[in-house]
Amino acid sequence: MTNTPLYTVLSIIVNLLTCPLVILLNGLFITAMRKKRRLQTMHNILLASMSATDLAVGICCQPVFVVQEIFLAASGSLFVYCKFFTIQRATTSCLCLLSPLHLVLIAVERFVTMKYSLQYDSIVTRFRVTVAVACCWLIMISYCFTWLFYKLLIPAPALVIACFLPMVHCHVSVYFICRRHVIQIKS
Repeated sequence: MTNTPLYTVLSIIVNLLTCPLVILLNGLFITAMRKKRRLQTMHNILLASMSATDLAVGICCQPVFVVQEIFLAASGSLFVYCKFFTIQRATTSCLCLLSPLHLVLIAVERFVTMKYSLQYDSIVTRFRVTVAVACCWLIMISYCFTWLFYKLLIPAPALVIACFLPMVHCHVSVYFICRRHVIQIKS
């Protein structure tokens, strides 16, 4: 570790410190959601799914990243480093790109809550939420497999932008709905 850049050492330290916190806090949130029936609303189920993604990052991505960087700093074999890098890149891209998909689901759920408040219970059901979350996971798993085995890669920024556009639409729509409600209440 003689010629290791400072940012590499800092990233190792930060990941070593945050990894247990990520695992502990997300695990506590998921456990609370499972044990307390009154917390199991559709919105909280989506948050718990996103928390599961973050838990997977803490279990898979952060430890592999730390091992990979320590191995490189200790002047280990480049072949082994490349194997760690491939694993870390695939898991990180899959799990970190899964978070924007969950944010889209949360934004759509909030939009449906505001726009169709009377039909909310018939539109947003546990089955539909489960299918939507499963579709997010399938999209990301297929993305990772195409990257790992076929080297076909849609650029990650394109996927983030594809997630960003529906989120913006939902949030802007919710803003206008709330604004209209405030005007109706004042009059």
